[in-house]
Amino acid sequence: MNLLKTIAEWRAQKFWLVLVVYIAFWFGLGATRLWDRDEPRNARCAVEMLERNDWIVPMFNGELRTHKPILLYWLQMPSIAILGPTDFAARLGSAFMATLTVVALYLFAKKTINSDVGFWAAAVLASSFMFVVAARAATPDACLIATSTIGILLIAYHWKMQSGGRSLYAYLGYLSLGLAVLAKGPVGFVLPMMVLGVWAFLQCWYEIHLASPERHWLRRSWLASWMTFRRLRILEGTCITLAIAVPWYVCVGVRTNGEWLRGFFLDHNLGRAMNSMEGHRGGLWFYPATSLVGLFPWSMLLIPIALWTVKKLRHSVDSPIIQLGLIWLCVYVFVFSLAKTKLPSYITPGYPGAAICIGGFIAEWCRNRELVSRSWLKIGAFVFGSVGVCIAGGLYYVSIQQALPKLSWQGIWAIGFVAVAIAMLWNAGRLANAKPVANLTYGILTAAILFLAGMFGIASPTVGSYRNDVDAIMALNQDFAKSAPNLDCAWTSVRTIEPSWVFYLKSTIAELAFDEGLDLSEKERVVKQVTRALASENGRVIIDGRDINAWKDRLRPHGLDVVSVAEFRTFLKNESVAVLSQMHPELARRSESSASLKAR
Repeated sequence: MNLLKTIAEWRAQKFWLVLVVYIAFWFGLGATRLWDRDEPRNARCAVEMLERNDWIVPMFNGELRTHKPILLYWLQMPSIAILGPTDFAARLGSAFMATLTVVALYLFAKKTINSDVGFWAAAVLASSFMFVVAARAATPDACLIATSTIGILLIAYHWKMQSGGRSLYAYLGYLSLGLAVLAKGPVGFVLPMMVLGVWAFLQCWYEIHLASPERHWLRRSWLASWMTFRRLRILEGTCITLAIAVPWYVCVGVRTNGEWLRGFFLDHNLGRAMNSMEGHRGGLWFYPATSLVGLFPWSMLLIPIALWTVKKLRHSVDSPIIQLGLIWLCVYVFVFSLAKTKLPSYITPGYPGAAICIGGFIAEWCRNRELVSRSWLKIGAFVFGSVGVCIAGGLYYVSIQQALPKLSWQGIWAIGFVAVAIAMLWNAGRLANAKPVANLTYGILTAAILFLAGMFGIASPTVGSYRNDVDAIMALNQDFAKSAPNLDCAWTSVRTIEPSWVFYLKSTIAELAFDEGLDLSEKERVVKQVTRALASENGRVIIDGRDINAWKDRLRPHGLDVVSVAEFRTFLKNESVAVLSQMHPELARRSESSASLKAR
């Protein structure tokens, strides 16, 4: 009978995990257009590499792209080659890597602790907000999370199972870290090794302390450091990592005469660490605060989880794995807190560690109804209820402020959190056995699934439907192709350009910088470039919608009257773009009408 119960629970867990992964990562993956700016840049870069049949040098809009290494493009290129340059194809690699991460975490926690912890750790990670964002975005984040996570888990499993001897797990782990370096650079190796190094050092230090408590702490620390270096196979592992990553870096350096290496390592690694770039800054509070959003909704149980983790570290045989999870998150938060440039996505590779701690807590909570007191349940009810109401109210406010009426009712997807709050209050006075607690934890998971399905599968495409500029520009391009089938439309942008225009137009856009800070000669030079672009039969110029009259005045002294002006809004209510061209008036009217219809 117990065996049948175990099999039934195992099947139920598998069903829930598959459901969470499908809804969180795959449901409606291609329903929303690529979000500016990083997604279309990465996708277009993969397309341009395919067009050139070049698997080494990343290029975007005809220019060298030094922002990120090659792994994401290598994942996107086969899917785009098979499925075409679609939104789904661009994001498929990220969703696949996120799925791989969840499976790896499940297997590791199941093998090292038990299947319940494995299930809950995987389910928590798969339903955490920022991890889902990474899984559904055509960015390198999911690639880095997957490769660094698998590397850490394999090397930690090697440590636990083999006591530091030679092991295929360790070598495969370092191979995965080599791919992490190809995903996002040196952080793919340095930070996972910091996590493993600190964790392994503490294990060795404690082991030496138990064997020789009288040994001086300096000798104990030196011996622990040596044991850590030897057992983690760091020398051999570093060689494996370098063997995987270095060949591409050498090739791209040779092909670009070192320009890509200078741009990536000096600007996008050292520069982001030493200076706040693109306005992305914050204090020491930034990552502790953003981790609450990143691990939502499970972060709403923060205090009980923290108390349980401290207790578990002191009095449990499972403490080494829980300790690994805690160190994992803390290392990423600490290191990136020191950097000047701060983005919420930077610490997402630390979330699998947090998921181990949260999963361990929930698995034990399901067995021990007294783990969370009735007082904490009442507090939790207030938190869940408040968050649900705030999400609904916030979306309604945004819909009013930005004139997005179809978004006003999307807050309904947070109703699950209000239901959880009611259930917590109900159970706070009725806990008689462990079953209500298990139902409550699955209720939180259900609320998370409902929220993710609504936000990413329905609300996100709703917001995207207000993005009129992409549809309008594509319509103008299609009309030109019909009127002049043997001539490609030549696009130029002044001061404003969105990477999505480049991706969806499937062509390069010449970009001109123009602002009031330029001197008169430089302004005149840009005006002449715009004049030449509009003077050609196939010339189209995209400008900020607020600059239409100013540009008409600038172009008039050059003997150029703008015949066609088509204006379209972007996401924000007060922002728009305009397309200038000079062509036959009848064709102009037809193009504008078609573009407006397409935009609607």
